[in-house]
Amino acid sequence: MNMFELDIALARKNIGKQCSVRLSGDMEETSYYGRELMFCAPVSCDLSYSFDGEDIILTGDCKTSIVEHCARCNKECFVDISFDIDERLVKNGSEGDFYYNAESADLHDMLFELILLNMPIAVLCKEDCKGLCPKCGIDLNFHECACKEIDESPFSVLSGFFNDDKEV
Repeated sequence: MNMFELDIALARKNIGKQCSVRLSGDMEETSYYGRELMFCAPVSCDLSYSFDGEDIILTGDCKTSIVEHCARCNKECFVDISFDIDERLVKNGSEGDFYYNAESADLHDMLFELILLNMPIAVLCKEDCKGLCPKCGIDLNFHECACKEIDESPFSVLSGFFNDDKEV
């Protein structure tokens, strides 16, 4: 039995009976559209589920921690992720459905998908991270650089294009 397999036999025999379970386990390191996903804590879930005569109704909450890189300075940092679950598992569902078979439901893929949906788009190592110098690459959180101030606008190159002295 895998760590995220939910035994639903009791719930299926007792329609409407609320069952509870705590599941915890490690998820494998993976790459998702070029983004490395590394877990630094187990995925831990407190779940309640019941059978409504047709589907399994699953609610609860989960949490884990992942290793990310700061969007400004690329420093490794740890991010806590927690989310609520409110899902319906269907019998032998089609693609895109979360499903169960006769006696169990493997929640691994569902949990992985929910973790991806709840990951932050960008992470900062600290709120006031100064990032890296765009010219020399030095970490501005720890060092000052001697680079000339860079004009923020990508259109600053065009500033000398039109000159009053020249005809266009």
